Amino acid sequence: MICAGKIGSGMGAELGSMKVTEQIDAMEVSGTNPFKYLGVYQSYGSYDYGTCNVKCGQCNFFVWRLFRC
Repeated sequence: MICAGKIGSGMGAELGSMKVTEQIDAMEVSGTNPFKYLGVYQSYGSYDYGTCNVKCGQCNFFVWRLFRC
C-alpha cells in the first residue's frame, strides 16, 4: 500500500508540474492527445511493472523454499 501511494503521488506531482509549466497545453496545440499519452501509457506502465515485480517475487520465494533444506 505504501508503494502504491508513493507511485500515485509521484504521478500526480508530475502531471501537476506539467500543467504549471504548460507542457500539457503544448501537447494539445501540437495535436497530441494528452490524456492518451500521459494517462493511459503511465497507467499501463505502472501496471506492467507491478505485475513483473509480483511474478519475480513469487519465483524468488519458490526457489528459496526449494533450496532451503
